[in-house]
Amino acid sequence: GCPDPDNDGDTVLDVNDQCPMEAGLVENNGCPDPDFDDDGILNDADECPRDAGPAVTKGCPDRDSDLVPDLRDACPDEPK
Repeated sequence: GCPDPDNDGDTVLDVNDQCPMEAGLVENNGCPDPDFDDDGILNDADECPRDAGPAVTKGCPDRDSDLVPDLRDACPDEPK
């Protein structure tokens, strides 16, 4: 007689939730967005999951296209 639980509060009942302890999206069966920045690299493999970038820089932006991600580039606007 008890209601089905929703431990993470994402409106997907635990019985149908593929990630019952982590709030997610209904369209992802209760799991978080697998690619926050929509760059085609899933969050767990993306070194910069909130900033889009190419696969060659592991998903991190590279403004000067020198293949050194901006976060590790001393001169991110000047290619070597």
